[in-house]
Amino acid sequence: LKTLPICYHGQASVIAALGLRERLRIEAIKEIQIDTYDIAVMMMGADPGRWAPATRETADHSLPYCVAVALLDGEVSAKSFAEERLHDPKVGALMKKIKVRDDAGLTAKYPQAVPGRVEITMTSGELLSAEVEYPTGHAMNPMSDAEVETKFRSMFAGRASAGQCDSLLKALWSSEKIENFGREVTDRLTLPA
Repeated sequence: LKTLPICYHGQASVIAALGLRERLRIEAIKEIQIDTYDIAVMMMGADPGRWAPATRETADHSLPYCVAVALLDGEVSAKSFAEERLHDPKVGALMKKIKVRDDAGLTAKYPQAVPGRVEITMTSGELLSAEVEYPTGHAMNPMSDAEVETKFRSMFAGRASAGQCDSLLKALWSSEKIENFGREVTDRLTLPA
């Protein structure tokens, strides 16, 4: 399972960036270097559209956008891809300080690991660095039931009532015991058209 609502290949780098956030001031960032494996660069950093995302679909597959939002907001959630956020000058300005490259050592670890490293150079010259090999949700670092439920609730919010969310979660957590799963879910949840 993915813990963040972004492309699988960006999970480690964004989690690494989130881990650095409390140690820095955004306005004091000089440069951000993201090192990851070759497939992640191809999927999330090589195409020019990844550097100027105009839709949710291009933004959640943009490593520079996702890392910039993570550093600015301290989270990456569904609201990170709202229209006004996509065109926020603060996000664009921080993205201009980002460089993405594939690292042979990290590429050698893929696909057993899905690593990402973020190095942030501050205007003072200080270098902050974090690396994640197994992001939360990876088979080597699985999400807890509570984390899965928190993610479900956050993605469900605004789509139906809290009661419907509770009822659906109850059905999902007991799905192996349900004879007609489709009917059970439909009976518990009727979403507006």
